[in-house]
Amino acid sequence: MFWAGLAIAFLSGLAGIGLSRDSIKNRFRWVRNLHLDWVALVLLCCGLLVSTIDHINAAKQIAELEEVSNRVQSFVIDFDIQFTSNWKDAPPKSPRIIVLGDSPVSKIDIALKEGEIRTLDLYIDRDPSFGPSSDGWVHTYFRVKAEPGSWIVGIDARELVEIRKLLFLAYGVRLQDSHDGIFDIGAKSRVFINGIETALLEFNPQKALLTQLPLGDKSPEMSFIGHWVIHPN
Repeated sequence: MFWAGLAIAFLSGLAGIGLSRDSIKNRFRWVRNLHLDWVALVLLCCGLLVSTIDHINAAKQIAELEEVSNRVQSFVIDFDIQFTSNWKDAPPKSPRIIVLGDSPVSKIDIALKEGEIRTLDLYIDRDPSFGPSSDGWVHTYFRVKAEPGSWIVGIDARELVEIRKLLFLAYGVRLQDSHDGIFDIGAKSRVFINGIETALLEFNPQKALLTQLPLGDKSPEMSFIGHWVIHPN
């Protein structure tokens, strides 16, 4: 389309140049300036039409690419869980983490532009790692992701407004490491959409009495409520 428009514009320009006109009239005796004016006008209109069509097609392709790029392809949260307690000896040096297989290890409530709030299940994407610190706090790092068939995959990321609630499993927290079973548990989480960081969730430590929590074969659940804005771009 571009080259066709350029060729038409070139011919239209030739028809309007005096030297070209004289050459055409000498070759074709019946041709008058009026004829050449009409030819130049028609070529000009054709060139404009071709250019307009090309511009519309290019704009449509750009809009389609933007639409695809704004769709959620992946949704990931990187967790840094921090916890401390009245340790029996010293902060634990190994996590002894039990991974729950196919069960979700985190849930978040997301507010959409239309006012609807939807819950998203998140699953382990990277094995947790463990890092005790020198000030008595212990850090557990792990990554969770939305499954390919979850409702958020394919949605326009601009429809996501904020995260209202986050629930996660406090990996690494063990009752037998503490004198009294009382833990201060906090978290810092980074949210990624399509590999781009879109939100930072920081939570001040909350006290949890593990002796009152049904541990069973999993880590204790912790939940935080707030308003964490999602910036998809």
